[in-house]
This record gives sequence, structure tokens and C-alpha cells, in this order.
Amino acid sequence: MLKNLADHDVDIFLFRFVVRDDVIHCCINETIWADMYVDIDVLLASFVENCSQILHKYKQYFPNEMLLDGCILMDGCLELMLSKGMGECFTMTDKDMLFSNAKAIAELLMEVMERRGSLFPPTSDTLM
Repeated sequence: MLKNLADHDVDIFLFRFVVRDDVIHCCINETIWADMYVDIDVLLASFVENCSQILHKYKQYFPNEMLLDGCILMDGCLELMLSKGMGECFTMTDKDMLFSNAKAIAELLMEVMERRGSLFPPTSDTLM
């Protein structure tokens, strides 16, 4: 069973932001990425860039490489989570912008799934 940053059971992993070699990366579910539509990819890029810029400002405070993840839980709810304790480090404005952009990313990825008409199982090979 997949778990998210909050240790909740995950039905579908959507995306996560990680820092590696001082660079912020957005890792998207490979199965969703394989079905990506051009129009959604164009929209997605600006939201990913916005999240990356905000996370970059705070990356020195994160205890590990995992910064933020977005998942659909077993009950069907979307959950966006920062690494434990990190919410206190952000200004309210940055936190609001981060979660607004992260929610937009999740909604766009769910749109890809909806257009394809199927949900993807949470297999380990879907993680980047």
C-alpha cells in the first residue's frame, strides 16, 4: 500500500516535488504522464514553475528531499501535503499560493485521467 507524506493510504499517486542536487523537481505519475495532452501540459508547466519557485525559497528548511506531494486517498479525497512541520516555515501568502498552484496541478492531472476514462492503480512502477 502506498503512503503519502502524512502516512495516509494512497489510492492514486499524482505528483510530488523533491529537491536533488539543489534543484527542485516535479515527479508526476508515469502512467498519467504517458497519457498527457498537449493543452494540459502547457497549463501544467506554469503551475509547476510557480510551485518550484516557492519551494526553492524554503528548501533549506526541509528535513529531507521530499517537499510536497499530491495524492488521491482511498476515500477519493485529494490530499496535498508538505513535509512534516514545514507549514510553519512559510509565510501565509506563500503557503496560499503554493497550495493553490498544487491544487491546480492535481486538478489538471485528474483531468488527464478523466479524459482517458480510467483510474490508474497505485503500482510502484508509476513512481518516477
